[in-house]
This record gives sequence, C-alpha cells and structure tokens, in this order.
Amino acid sequence: MAVILQHQNQSKTHIKMTKLLSLVIVMIMAAFQAMAQESKTNTSSQSIKLEITQLRTHNTGVHRAPKHISIEAFYDAESNSIDISYDGENDGEVFVFMGENLIGYDSTINTIIQLPYDSGQFHLEISGETWIAQGFISL
Repeated sequence: MAVILQHQNQSKTHIKMTKLLSLVIVMIMAAFQAMAQESKTNTSSQSIKLEITQLRTHNTGVHRAPKHISIEAFYDAESNSIDISYDGENDGEVFVFMGENLIGYDSTINTIIQLPYDSGQFHLEISGETWIAQGFISL
C-alpha cells in the first residue's frame, strides 16, 4: 500500500512539474513573439524607393532583357544615415546630394552614409557598371 501511495505522489509531482515546465515554455515563446513584433514595427527605418536605369552598352546585335538589379536603400532615423545593400558586385559609387551640393560619397555600393543634416530633401544616386539607381527622401 505504501508503494502505491508513493507512486501516486510521484505521479502528482510529475504532473505539477510538467505543468510548470509548460507554463515556462509558453511564457518564453510569448516573450520572443513580443520581441519579434517590436522589431517588425520599428519605425526608425524608412525604405527609399529606387528607380533603376540600364546604361547602354556596346551594340552587339543581340537584344537581351534588362538584368534584374537587387538593390535596396533605407534611411535609419536613429543614426541619421542611409544604408545601401546590393546583392551584386560591390564595384560602383554612391552619391548623396542636397540640392546641387554633394554631401555624401562612397566608392563602394554596400555602404552606410551618415547624413550631416536631419531634415531636408536628399537625392541618392548609385552608379554600377551598367546601371544607375536614383531615389529621393524628404526628412
């Protein structure tokens, strides 16, 4: 009889521990979801729409469809900078203008350019070997 009571007590303890462990796992998952939701709704980053123009190359007589250019630019309000990421080769140049004035430059495409001003209209120009991407952002 004592063995049966001891087994029932162990069984109850096991059930309590399982419930406690399940509760801890649910709380951890809820915390991770809250952090993920917060990072998705982070408004400190703003996408800059880029218009891409293919440059004419030597006329070989072969007509090809324009190559897809995978490039993105974002303005980060926290650091007051423009972040540019490109999946292709890093050869190219990045220019940032405010009006007619050049206020930012980098000799590689994948870069982060700090803006000297936190307001105004900025013109972004990214030059690759066979294309140019341009975008504007008003702060």
